[in-house]
Amino acid sequence: MLLVTGFGAIGAAGRNIVASRVSQRFGTELRNDLFRHIQSFDFTTLDRFDKASLVIRITNDVTQVQNFANGMMRVFVKAPLL
Repeated sequence: MLLVTGFGAIGAAGRNIVASRVSQRFGTELRNDLFRHIQSFDFTTLDRFDKASLVIRITNDVTQVQNFANGMMRVFVKAPLL
């Protein structure tokens, strides 16, 4: 019984590591895509948006999506195993 518990703990640690790495890469790519998209705006479009709002979109909103992706990957890997 302890051996099965040990394997479960090792599996859970591996699952968390993989989910963290994948969600970090996802967040990085999403931030890069948003930054490139914002850089392609012309000046009239940039004037319509508040600069602080654009920074918040790149940082906070992407972090929220990244955390959601991390949580979903952890749940979707764990659920079928249970």
